[in-house]
Amino acid sequence: MMNPPQASRMAPNTLLATLRDATRNEHTSLECHPLLHSLISDQLVLQDYLSFLRALLAFYRQLEPQLEGKLPVGCQREGYRYLSRSALLMVDLDRLISDLDTG
Repeated sequence: MMNPPQASRMAPNTLLATLRDATRNEHTSLECHPLLHSLISDQLVLQDYLSFLRALLAFYRQLEPQLEGKLPVGCQREGYRYLSRSALLMVDLDRLISDLDTG
C-alpha cells in the first residue's frame, strides 16, 4: 500500500488504476456474494432493488466523509475528483421512486 505522499505524486489515472489493482480481490469476493447475485436474477422485483440501493446509500454516506478527508491534497491538485456515489444513488432512487409514483 502506498503512503499519502506517494499517492499525491501520481497522475489521477495512475492512482485510480493502482486503487483498482489493490482492491481487485475484495471486489471479486463481493461480486460472488449471494446478495449481489440476486441483482442479476430474473426474479428481482423493484422493491428489492430499491432496498438494495438504500442499503448502498447508507454504506456510502458513512464511507465518503472518511474517503474525502483522507484524499491527499496533491491528488486533488492533479485533477483527481472523487465522484460521490451517494449523490449518484440519490438520483437513481429519486428517479425510480418518481417512476413508481407516476406509473
